[in-house]
Amino acid sequence: MRRKEMHREVAAELQGHLEDLVAQLQEEGINRDRAEEEACHRLGEPGLLGRELDRIHRPRLNWGLFLTVMLAAAGGLFALAIAPGKRPGDIWFQGGVALAGLVLTLLAPYFDYRLLVRYKTPLYIAGLALVVLDFRLPGGAYFPASVGLAAALCFLVVSLASLVVLLEKEPSWALRAKTWGLCLLPVVLLIMGHTVVWAVVLGGTLLAMFRGAGFSRIKIIAGLVAGLLAAFLYLATLAPPYITTRLLYGWLKPLADPTSAGYLLLTIRQHLAAGGTFGAGIGNDQAALLPPLPEASRELILAPVMQQTGWPGGLILMTFLLALLLFLFRAFNRTDDLYGRVLGYGITAFLGIRFAWNTAMIFGLLPLAGIGLPFVSYGPSFLALDFCLVALALNITARQPGRVLIPDGGGNDPI
Repeated sequence: MRRKEMHREVAAELQGHLEDLVAQLQEEGINRDRAEEEACHRLGEPGLLGRELDRIHRPRLNWGLFLTVMLAAAGGLFALAIAPGKRPGDIWFQGGVALAGLVLTLLAPYFDYRLLVRYKTPLYIAGLALVVLDFRLPGGAYFPASVGLAAALCFLVVSLASLVVLLEKEPSWALRAKTWGLCLLPVVLLIMGHTVVWAVVLGGTLLAMFRGAGFSRIKIIAGLVAGLLAAFLYLATLAPPYITTRLLYGWLKPLADPTSAGYLLLTIRQHLAAGGTFGAGIGNDQAALLPPLPEASRELILAPVMQQTGWPGGLILMTFLLALLLFLFRAFNRTDDLYGRVLGYGITAFLGIRFAWNTAMIFGLLPLAGIGLPFVSYGPSFLALDFCLVALALNITARQPGRVLIPDGGGNDPI
């Protein structure tokens, strides 16, 4: 078998099967030595058995998941093509990243995600370093957010899954407390850097990982309540004025400041109203009649898409993304490997929270924030992040141990 990680499990299953056959033959009156010989003979010739086991346990691409990724990426390129405000080369750049991402997902089954556990410490440190560099420091130093933050979040999602798995294995409360602190440190750093929305995304991803690790619903709800209390305390004590102003006048009372904080939300409403139920038509963005919408090809891309294609176009785009999330959730629910399940829950939550927040903020249900729509909003760095995470997901699903199948040497169905 070429899948080395399955050797131990298959060997244990073979041993158990042999022992069952030996016991059955001994009950028929055959002595131990003869029974062992007969049991080995019934399993078949070793070379043929190995090739059959290799065929059965060969990594396989989850084509349903891959096709939903293709649809989401194609929907994103279509949305970018009709969105106003893009530069001439944006769609080619985004398309090139999407093509490279699809190639990566096709190659996903040929890697082993378990190897990432070995590098959890350097990945974690690199993620923290990039988060710190992303701060707007007093001296004016500023690391490019589009690259640094995307890389930081990728490293942290992978390394935090390893830490969550360790929580179940730590023998003492002191070590568990240390691991808890390491899990929460990136969220705290994001809050300190006033990147609150990404702290919410990463915190929600952590809660999903805890659920994947087997934490009870009561503990998850308690963590959610604690997170909401922490957000309230931050807004009441540490949040800079521009954040509270955006929250109050950019979301709750946009009409009180229509030319500044409330401009974006009011403009989004005008674009949605101009499209109506079935849209104004592809290419008819009514730029001369409507106020300009900043970031129309990035975080707010759903508004111009629905303005031109109406609710049918918006719902089709959202259906592609929901199908992707559903495929991910169903696949990871069947994963037996703890690290794979925890990482899979984290990937699903990371994409799902961003999808939910971006969609909700377009309709005024959540505050406007710098969170793009996965696979749709323009941003090569975050598109590359999305494909890397989905490639990891495909690798996990391709390498699910599941039930070990042992072919019967006599030509019967696998046992």
